[in-house]
This record gives sequence, C-alpha cells and structure tokens, in this order.
Amino acid sequence: MTTATILAVFTTMLILALIPGPATLVTVSRTVTGGVKHGTATVFGTVVGDLFYLTLALWGLTTLSQVLGNLFVIIQYIGAVYLFYLGLTLVYYKQRLSKHPQGIEPAPKSIFSSIATGTMITLGNPKAIVFYVSFFPALIDLNSVTLSDMAILYVINLFSIGGVLMVYVLVAQKTKNALKESPAKDIIRSGSGVLLIVTSGYIGANS
Repeated sequence: MTTATILAVFTTMLILALIPGPATLVTVSRTVTGGVKHGTATVFGTVVGDLFYLTLALWGLTTLSQVLGNLFVIIQYIGAVYLFYLGLTLVYYKQRLSKHPQGIEPAPKSIFSSIATGTMITLGNPKAIVFYVSFFPALIDLNSVTLSDMAILYVINLFSIGGVLMVYVLVAQKTKNALKESPAKDIIRSGSGVLLIVTSGYIGANS
C-alpha cells in the first residue's frame, strides 16, 4: 500500500469512528454503569468485531450477507434486542436502583460480558457492515494486499476505532464523576437510554 492509501484508510475509519453510533452508545453506557474497566472491555470487544469484518474483507469476502447467510440477519436482530434491553435499563434506572440494598446497583457482571457486548453490537452495526462491504474495497485493491499491508490495516483499525472509543470512555467517566451528585445525571442517563432504544429500532428495521 502507498502512503496515500494508508492515510485515506486511516482518515475514513477515524471519521466513521467519530460519528456516534451503536458502539459509541454502548461503550458510554457500560462506562457509566461499570466504570472505565467495563468501558475499556467494551472497546476491546468492538475492535474484535471490526477486525473480524476487516479479516473477511481482506480475504475477498466482500459480500458479507452471502458469507454469513441467515446468521448475518440473526446477529443483527440479537444486537437490536440487546440494545433495546440496555436502553430500558437506563430509562428505568431509578426503579432498579430501589430494589438493591442501600440503593447500590451492581456493575455489569463480568469483563467477558462487556467484551461480548462490544463484539456483538459491532457485528450487527449497519455502519460497520456498509463500510467493509462498500467503501473498504473501493479504497484498497484487495487482490494485491500483502501480509505487511494486513498488519498495517490491523494497526490502523486498532488506533482509529479503539482510540476514538477510548476517548469516549474517559469523557464518560469524567462526566459521571462530575455529575455524581447532580440531578442532571438522571436526565443524561435517561436520554442515553432513549437513544439506545431508537438505535435498536434502526438496526432492527435495517436487518
């Protein structure tokens, strides 16, 4: 790959990562409920999902719907349902909080659950699918990709997607700490829940 191609791929991935989507919303919500540890785990899972699509594309499997068949649609619907569930948990946070001793809600159960969440949401994310099916093959000649090119593309993916999402994690944690005693935190939490529910509807409608 030429330097121009590398810059074009990095810039495109960076711009797409900066546009808030399902992965962003889930990363923020996991950070809010479980802290930086779970937010980072969700980012890791998201990057794993992206690397999966990137690997398929590099092997020339550009028509993902044909490769995955019915599993492709099932993954999208599972992702939509899970987003809907996460949205409801944020909207009804106060009711759930009152059911726990001393009003303390437990964090997400395990790091693995956050990793799996990030991966699943990415695999059902229309933005990621459209990129690897349409834009990615237009940026790179898949027939001439070498092993060193693949390594460079993996690094680009890690820093563009993972880097941007980690910024969201740190901002979410900082905002969470700043609003710990503020009534505004309930508005932000409920608003995030509504956005997740709307996003789940979007994914479901496009599945």
